[in-house]
Amino acid sequence: MGSGSSVELPLAPSPSSPSEILSMLQKEEDCSLFTYHEPEDLTTLVEGLKSSAEKGKGFKVVLKEQELSAVPEEISNLNNVVSLDLSSSDDELTLDKILPLVSPPNSLMQLILSNNATLLSPPPSTSPITFEIASSLLHLDISFCECASSTLSLVLKPLNALLRLDAESCSLSEFPSPLPTMLMILNLKDNEIEGSLPEREAFPAGLLELDLRENPLVDTTPHYKSTIGSLIPKLQTLDGFSTSVVSADSKPADMKEAVTAGDTLADDTGHLIAENEFNAAMGGKVDNTVVG
Repeated sequence: MGSGSSVELPLAPSPSSPSEILSMLQKEEDCSLFTYHEPEDLTTLVEGLKSSAEKGKGFKVVLKEQELSAVPEEISNLNNVVSLDLSSSDDELTLDKILPLVSPPNSLMQLILSNNATLLSPPPSTSPITFEIASSLLHLDISFCECASSTLSLVLKPLNALLRLDAESCSLSEFPSPLPTMLMILNLKDNEIEGSLPEREAFPAGLLELDLRENPLVDTTPHYKSTIGSLIPKLQTLDGFSTSVVSADSKPADMKEAVTAGDTLADDTGHLIAENEFNAAMGGKVDNTVVG
């Protein structure tokens, strides 16, 4: 599938847009696309898959915190598993054991691998990994997995249908590049990214949500919010807030600029800040009871 083309969904009972499918994948319940399974053990899982098998429907399988050192054979070859959660499985769960799941002919749309410490460790040079990942993947979550920026770039390169990437607390030192061109949601919170923001062309044209909180880059970028806005015009949410709302932890200059532009201020819980904070921002000052 080429960049910009629609996602082929042989399991879907009716045509759906990729963003609609992504929304369904976030829910822990049955839907028109899949049946939801969170078994206590693998035997229960296999029995559940057999009993709920329906033509044209896939399965969302949740196996988090089951101390798995490998992907269970019971599900590794099932091409009707559209979502798989292997978070907090085991330190022995490595990338080379995952790749067969996301390579053709399997058609995973969501893969959650968070909290697996060694998952994205560089492979031994004697056994290189071929990063050939199915274009059907819409959501990848590798949060809290140690990861070199170069390794992540290799993983992302073939993901031409990816809409959401969660890479929080991965110890990334650089902005991932290149980013999948279809990406809509990018979570890079709590990494070690510093330096300058990438050029405008580096951001996907349809990016709607970006979270860069707790990165050195945020503190060293002048007029952070307006700079991001100029680079990503369609952005709707920045660092957990609507782009029309400025967080209370913004720099005084950014707060003043935002208020002058007619934006709304909010604290870190999303509640609107009182009128005196608006006035403080307009005067280039910040109330220390609100902003530390």
